[in-house]
Amino acid sequence: MSDPIPDTNSEPISVTYVISSITTGHAGTEGHLLRLMHNLDRKRFTPNLIVLQKTEWSEALGDEVEPGIPLTTLGFESFKSLTSWKTLRKLVRHFRATKTKIVELYFTDAHFVGSLAAKVAGVPVVISSRRNLGYQYGKKELRLSRFGNRFVNLFLATHEQLPITLLSLKESRDEILR
Repeated sequence: MSDPIPDTNSEPISVTYVISSITTGHAGTEGHLLRLMHNLDRKRFTPNLIVLQKTEWSEALGDEVEPGIPLTTLGFESFKSLTSWKTLRKLVRHFRATKTKIVELYFTDAHFVGSLAAKVAGVPVVISSRRNLGYQYGKKELRLSRFGNRFVNLFLATHEQLPITLLSLKESRDEILR
């Protein structure tokens, strides 16, 4: 795979962050993501944020997290509803329209739908940021996670046990331990 990070003389690359929901913007993962986008080198990267579920936080902000960081809220409700397929289609369109080169996924729903949309859209780098051990997953969530993991290039884990847990959800050890 070629280096997705451009040199300083090239056009910034589009990075799209997809998160299931943001309720306050101050919680651990949410705050981390917002600080990450705020501090990105804009000469090298163009960030976009997609929030799958509408919340008071996303509604209050409208269409920008801050100047230069577009916010798109999709209104995803459940995998049991028609909105999941609409969300998938909207994500694919967004990735293609913004020429996204890197997608980073946060939280369960974003991992499931975002990894598949990135694959369909041809995004070259998909990162799944995992922050829990998945104990809350039922059989359906485990199957969806295994399916989505196939389209992820890199996992970022915040707990030393996470790589072992992720190994149980992958087809091959080599796919996760690089």
